[in-house]
Amino acid sequence: MKGPVPLLVMLHGAGSSSKNIWEVVRHEAEDRGLAVLLPDSRDWSWNFKHGDFGPDLQFIDQALRFTFASVLVDPSHVILGGFSAGGIMVLSLGPSNGDLFGWILAFSPVGIDVAGWVGKPKFFIAHGTLDPVVNIGMSSRAIVPALRNAGASVVYREFEGPHVVPDFALQEGLTLALE
Repeated sequence: MKGPVPLLVMLHGAGSSSKNIWEVVRHEAEDRGLAVLLPDSRDWSWNFKHGDFGPDLQFIDQALRFTFASVLVDPSHVILGGFSAGGIMVLSLGPSNGDLFGWILAFSPVGIDVAGWVGKPKFFIAHGTLDPVVNIGMSSRAIVPALRNAGASVVYREFEGPHVVPDFALQEGLTLALE
């Protein structure tokens, strides 16, 4: 029997789906032997307002319980990642669950609304300077200093590109999270 495996929980962007985000992470997940949980938001986007994560939080909790009951997960390598609206969800939900998620990966996040802190999760944030969907100055360039001022460890990568999860950033974030 294979030993415990790292788990990546990856949240899609607004109006997207787990199928689409799977295509983004599939090769890295397969190459690294990760278990991957890809929940779909309960509506067209994630509910992340003011710590009230509504039915999305209940669904993610149920999916995590099922995953932990079905897969031998390495508890020291549980990673929470998200793209765009999924990025704000992970940045808002992750810190209050830092005892579970050691690393939080956010790609082109829209913003952040932390409900509270538990533990000391580390952060990897990447954002394209040519992003026409989420203005980098109004989001990541404000989020990173706020997290650092709160005492968080943050690795930040800007790249010349649009509203995407670039392969190099996903690779770097996962490499850091799996050390």
